[in-house]
Amino acid sequence: MGNAESVGLTPGTQFSAAFEVDDIKAMREKVVAQAVTVTEVMDFPACQTCFVSDADGNRFALHQRKSS
Repeated sequence: MGNAESVGLTPGTQFSAAFEVDDIKAMREKVVAQAVTVTEVMDFPACQTCFVSDADGNRFALHQRKSS
């Protein structure tokens, strides 16, 4: 188990929610179009994830599980 530093997260920070989506790349593009800060999609063995920070500093993750 890691501490998420490898994906740019500062120790001690957390995300309040993670939302599972059907198409993470399309959803990321929708978020980018709203001028919201979002990371690139990161690939993990079981999923793909990106992290979003809105204008008020609220942070959350978008998550898509890979097919088994």
